[in-house]
Amino acid sequence: MVEYGKCRLIKGAFQMKADVPSLRQIVDRLGELGSQGAEHSPMINIEYFPLGRILGAPKDSCAFVRSGACNVNTCTTWQNNTEENLEKARALAHELTGIIASGQKAHFTVNRGYGNYGASCYS
Repeated sequence: MVEYGKCRLIKGAFQMKADVPSLRQIVDRLGELGSQGAEHSPMINIEYFPLGRILGAPKDSCAFVRSGACNVNTCTTWQNNTEENLEKARALAHELTGIIASGQKAHFTVNRGYGNYGASCYS
């Protein structure tokens, strides 16, 4: 997926809690996109790792989020460097991170921007 010389767009999001329906929707959508044999090859990476030490640090000790969220990254790769392909990659990244965000609405106030400014960061 990340071989040298291809065009690539990476977009990040947060996931507070694993949400099986939205994760299933992501898997299904990636399967649809892969079966189309299209120019774009999207993937998603969800980082799950123990957060005990991170959450144990005082909230005022550094600038990053202390919310217990996991990082989610979409990576779309394509060969031909055109404006149309870039726009398609942006649309795919927006769609995939939107699916993740829609599954998080039950867990916290959804903020598609930079995580430090989300309402859940201060609770």
